[in-house]
Amino acid sequence: MTKLIVGNWKMNGRTEAAASLAHALVAGADGLEAKLVVCPPATQL
Repeated sequence: MTKLIVGNWKMNGRTEAAASLAHALVAGADGLEAKLVVCPPATQL
């Protein structure tokens, strides 16, 4: 069974902050034995 780590964030914050968070999550996920899923709000896609 595939392990998932899933998170969403609310519709607040700026696009620059969202991009910074996404990059930090990718960097921090190195070596995880699970799939990382992030669900941003539509305004940040």
